[in-house]
Amino acid sequence: MPPPGMKPSPKVIAAMTDARLTNSPRRRPNLALERIQAFLDYRHLSASARSPAHLASFTRRYLRHQPLSLILGWQPFCGLEIRVRRPILSPRMETEYWVSGLLERFDFSGKRMLEVGTGSGCIALAIARRFPTAHITAIDVSRAAIDLSYQNQRRLGIENVEFRHESLESHHGHYDAIVSNPPYIPQSRLLPRSVRWYEDRRALYSGHDGLDMIRELLQARHRLLNSSPGLKLVFEFDGTRLQRRLLKSIEPNLVFERDQFRHFRTAILQTDVY
Repeated sequence: MPPPGMKPSPKVIAAMTDARLTNSPRRRPNLALERIQAFLDYRHLSASARSPAHLASFTRRYLRHQPLSLILGWQPFCGLEIRVRRPILSPRMETEYWVSGLLERFDFSGKRMLEVGTGSGCIALAIARRFPTAHITAIDVSRAAIDLSYQNQRRLGIENVEFRHESLESHHGHYDAIVSNPPYIPQSRLLPRSVRWYEDRRALYSGHDGLDMIRELLQARHRLLNSSPGLKLVFEFDGTRLQRRLLKSIEPNLVFERDQFRHFRTAILQTDVY
């Protein structure tokens, strides 16, 4: 793993985010080998990690649909190197896209923020690194996720985040804004093996229409958010027409935004007076 704060090379980022590899590694074994070699050639990896034996082992694991981030143990996210491990959800490039946009568009200096379902801690840590005077509380129902988030925090040396093993239902506090990448997949959908074999179902599925957790989030905002104006809530969702229609029926003021692939990905709630 590269040292904290050291940005990976473009080849390394390409290997992490290449959708062709994520979706069908067996169809492109040569490309898989090329991308993994790009990692192993990265100058901060040890000589032993670049050996033919390690390369062969990594490639075999990848061709068995293990995500590249889990093989190598880390994933780039908003300029940070986030440590990942099974079964915690690995950061996605679609999430990185909207979080990067959030950091550019809004000033969270001095704000009190809540992240629901922190996973690896990537969102909370990215916000905290960009805005050192913000204070972020990040919760998750998974003890393993909180342990991993805390490890990422210590390794990156970011102090203005508090990770808690807690559910949204039991959490109390008053915040300026809430961010979340909650579970939002309908329970009937069959996910790729690279996802369903290696990641926690609780971080993926959320009822028959995928909105159980988001409904809880929308309800909880009434007791958790203060009356300050501005951005109040942003969350990732599946983006389907059905989900958009159902969400609008709950909160008509939600605004839906697209990701880098032109797919609806985030819902945002802003108010002048909440």
